[in-house]
Amino acid sequence: MSYKPQTKRGQGSFGGPSGIATIALNKDRSKVKVTIKSKEGEESSYILTEFPQYLENGTWYVRLNQDKDKFLSAYPANGMLTVKVNKFPAPEGEEPTPKLKEANYEGKAYSYQQFTVLLDVVSPEKLKGVTLPLTLRYHFDEMTEEIKGKPEQVVAYSHPNSKYTSLLMDFCDAVGFWDKGPMPFKPNILPAMQRRVLANDRKFQVVIKDGWVVTIFAIDNPDEDTKEEESAFAPDVEEAPF
Repeated sequence: MSYKPQTKRGQGSFGGPSGIATIALNKDRSKVKVTIKSKEGEESSYILTEFPQYLENGTWYVRLNQDKDKFLSAYPANGMLTVKVNKFPAPEGEEPTPKLKEANYEGKAYSYQQFTVLLDVVSPEKLKGVTLPLTLRYHFDEMTEEIKGKPEQVVAYSHPNSKYTSLLMDFCDAVGFWDKGPMPFKPNILPAMQRRVLANDRKFQVVIKDGWVVTIFAIDNPDEDTKEEESAFAPDVEEAPF
């Protein structure tokens, strides 16, 4: 059984339009109509001639460039994918660090830290190589643990009652983060975390809902080739009338 850490109790980019979009390709696949629906229900449509060849008619999460003529990213808005970690993104020449975010809930302002992991799709084959982001809360803190008879400050989970901590735990288990045992605590553990995760090169599965990763599953035999199953990521719609 691999090591399990303790849980401490108590106490953007410069792209263009992005979001859930309806994709409609014309008959000869020379153009694509992208219709993005805002949270307020307003729709904006764009016609592009440059697009990823894996795109199919249906619902996707997309991000366009500022000129609205190229895709920065596109991945299924709903479904299950087999993935593995590509990297923890950071500015060139810098190490990954957690980002402070400000929010408001029922009139109360609060802040939290989060980090992003880029995932490469392994399966299904038609989406192999597609990259999608996974955003996780930085719910890590330090605790004292006896290691080889000596008290040491090691990494522990924080915010035990948060749903975001549960997703973080599932990610750490799926990528084998704790396989080498406890990690010495530092204010920023992401560089060391990335080294462990990339060394494992572990495949795992994610469920996407409305463009967000909502569930993470470990694969029982990650060294075996994952059997591809057909997934209805892009249900057929009528061809674009252009």
